[in-house]
Amino acid sequence: MNRRRPIATLAVLTAALGALLAPHVAGAGYGVQPIGQTLPVTTSQSGSIVDPQRLDFLVSLDPRDSEPFVWVSDSPAIGAAGMPLGSTLGSCRSGDFRPWSEPGKLVCSVSTASLRPGRTYHWWLDYRRLEDGASSSQKAISGPFSFALAQSTPPAANPPAVTPPAAKPPTKAPAAAPTVRQSTKTFASAATLPAARRYTGERSVKHQTLTDVIYGTMKALGAPRTLAVGCWSEFDFAAVARSADFSTQDGDIHLAGFWLGRQPRWLHLAPSVCDAVQELLDTRRPTAERAFGLTVALHETLHAYGIANEAQTNCFAVQLVPFAARHAGMSRTSGDHLRRLAINVTRRSSPPGYWNGGRCRDDGPWDLFPETVNLR
Repeated sequence: MNRRRPIATLAVLTAALGALLAPHVAGAGYGVQPIGQTLPVTTSQSGSIVDPQRLDFLVSLDPRDSEPFVWVSDSPAIGAAGMPLGSTLGSCRSGDFRPWSEPGKLVCSVSTASLRPGRTYHWWLDYRRLEDGASSSQKAISGPFSFALAQSTPPAANPPAVTPPAAKPPTKAPAAAPTVRQSTKTFASAATLPAARRYTGERSVKHQTLTDVIYGTMKALGAPRTLAVGCWSEFDFAAVARSADFSTQDGDIHLAGFWLGRQPRWLHLAPSVCDAVQELLDTRRPTAERAFGLTVALHETLHAYGIANEAQTNCFAVQLVPFAARHAGMSRTSGDHLRRLAINVTRRSSPPGYWNGGRCRDDGPWDLFPETVNLR
């Protein structure tokens, strides 16, 4: 990155983000369920779904939201108009929704006739949002979210009789295994986390300093939104991830953080990520590990802004690293060095689908600064 004045750089970035995010920015409306669920079904001998014959989709809207539309598809790809790029397997129009038991939430039902057990499907909420000061509402999308149908078989008409086992003499009860403490936290527990300016790892906290850094970064880009950062302890993180249907480890891949459409104002970060970011905030010295930690926080931030493509999210995140670094009190030189480290470590460590060198390059489709060298 060259030494252009910040105001010029921010103008370029704001315009680029505005053009890229406009069709996808999530407002107050969001999809609630089903998200990341495996739904049990009963199938007939022909393989068709017997029960349930319809699935319910729950959404949340506030008075500024209108024209809700739910799409169900075999692909998570969404077109510019909000419609599926894959096959449309079901949908709900505005008139199909009915009030749910909680205020602000609506539910609609979609037939399972086009769905098959053992497969993963995708759905999203397409709606219109009237923002403060706007004269007309804008299209917004929450999702896509995934759900699966579990394969099961109908019970046998005449189950075989079971002969009870012969009585056995009583045996000595085995010694009780020692009780292992397990966290009872879930992603919903984020709302109860204590605010703290520093993360020590001893307890889970709402990291107020990192929350402020992210807010300041996005505000400077012309897109302020209040997002809270949950820094989870080692004791809590696995339980929190499970509650959101995530695994903390898949082979050599470790979960660094996540964002949920059903909890749109929270970012959830792993202990290792929060440790690295805290070291950066304390020392203001760039290292690859600290650059990766800040990139993860920005990655989840961009998901909260509606960008779903993982490779595109990573590409944007590394370009925002120097701006977040400045809000963390680092010099321009240190921030630019941190950006280069972020690019290298993210590109090297990204699993398949999380980096696209053909699009994430200088003068490429995802370059937020086409007049500068900032992606090498």
